[in-house]
Amino acid sequence: PGKVEQLSRFLEQEIPNWDLVISIDALLADLADDGTASAGDEGFRDEPPVIHFRTHPTVLLVVDGDPIFSELDGFELDYVVNSAYFIVRDRGTKRNYLRGSGMWFTADDLGGPWTVTTDLPGEVARVSVKVEEDEAAQAAQEAEDAGALGLEEQADEAPPEILLTTVPAELIVCDGDMDFATVEGTQLLYLKNTESDVLMDIAGQQYYVLLAGRWYRSASLENGPWQFVPFESLPEDFSAIPADSDMATVLASVPGTQESREAVLDTQIPQTAEVDRKTATCEVAYDGDPEFESCAEGVAYALNTDKDVLKIGDEFYCVDNAVWFVASGPEGPWAVATEVPAVIQELPPECPVYNVKYVYIYDSTPEVVYVGYTSGYYGSYVYGSCVVYGTGWYYHPWYR
Repeated sequence: PGKVEQLSRFLEQEIPNWDLVISIDALLADLADDGTASAGDEGFRDEPPVIHFRTHPTVLLVVDGDPIFSELDGFELDYVVNSAYFIVRDRGTKRNYLRGSGMWFTADDLGGPWTVTTDLPGEVARVSVKVEEDEAAQAAQEAEDAGALGLEEQADEAPPEILLTTVPAELIVCDGDMDFATVEGTQLLYLKNTESDVLMDIAGQQYYVLLAGRWYRSASLENGPWQFVPFESLPEDFSAIPADSDMATVLASVPGTQESREAVLDTQIPQTAEVDRKTATCEVAYDGDPEFESCAEGVAYALNTDKDVLKIGDEFYCVDNAVWFVASGPEGPWAVATEVPAVIQELPPECPVYNVKYVYIYDSTPEVVYVGYTSGYYGSYVYGSCVVYGTGWYYHPWYR
């Protein structure tokens, strides 16, 4: 054992000086899958989201929960805070206006129906001038980029249907009537005229759709209901999809395939860095006074900041750009941490800062700290024998 330890230290010092270069593909091919990487994680959710299916242009208007209206600075209008879309409401008429695809849509209710309009009331017309100026600048840049790439300008499309959702949902849009084609060598069909991954198992007369790395099935694309399909319950023909097929992209989500094994192994490879303890800094801003909520025994997380801040005992920890910092108070001053509290590995997936358990500290000296993270930090997780995206839990955003 003493010589093993001595050899280990020697190799750690010498190998970095060899300037070895190896591709990720070659590394993955040489790694042995001993089964530990595919053990998965407990507590992930896999209930199907609301799945909408349309055969005409449609846009999913996503609002995080009940709409929250706030004053739009500089205008006598209110806007929806908790949506990525630009939605304003006229204070007098209470009518809603939505900007998208270079058009204005209007509706009495956010749930629609939405119609295209050019008849804008005074304040909406005034804000439209500002919006169109911004869009013109963006369009000019996009046209320049497209020209540099040799892309052709897209023809104007008909106004889409606007479909409101206030809960997690997915939209499958088919370009016209459903057009299925055969997956060679299988009893599977795939939907050609959609950007979604949709397969039909002829033998079972079931449709399968891949969403966030998870499979769901239904006897009807239009009407559902949908149910989660564990990877091991997929029809056998899924593993026979040819690697040069149009549906080869789904093979990473089919257990037993080379693509799924490589995807699982890829999640285990850390991105590492050497952090200077003297120069590395972290700044945390709160919306008001710091507010914390418990998410595991002995761990509370900050609600009202865009950083991952945790209170553990009498100390505060922050993960910023995959680096751990520690402070005696919620607002700092922050110093580079030299160890991660063991309780972090007990965080459950329902905790909004669950991803920080995939950020590690390997070693430290008085000058530097050696850190790293794996793909769980940005939401890619091993679940059973394949990789999924997201824990399946809904994390309520902060609005005030």
